[in-house]
Amino acid sequence: MHMATEREVSKVVEHLGEEVTVIYVSNGHRVEEKGHLSIVDPQQRIKIQHTPQPSLGVEIPFVGFGAAIQTIVSESGEVIFRNPLIRDDYDVWDMQKIEELRRETFPSAEE
Repeated sequence: MHMATEREVSKVVEHLGEEVTVIYVSNGHRVEEKGHLSIVDPQQRIKIQHTPQPSLGVEIPFVGFGAAIQTIVSESGEVIFRNPLIRDDYDVWDMQKIEELRRETFPSAEE
């Protein structure tokens, strides 16, 4: 079982405003997004901006309905977050399974 440490989560926050590459799975398909990390809601979601307009961008859940992050890589190539629990065919819509994956990914969130 993989557990995201507080350090991993804080590493993501440290890269706010920077260019990152996010590899995630949406509806069973692997997707790669590049852009500026504009929002980090720890253990919930991130937002990637492609333009300076705040209304434009892609919100991606760490673990959510039909989508989940596998890897976040900094501009320098450092892996700042990885969740090996998310398979390439992730397409989970069952709330109970999502909550279970969240607990396995972020065990400290339960406290």
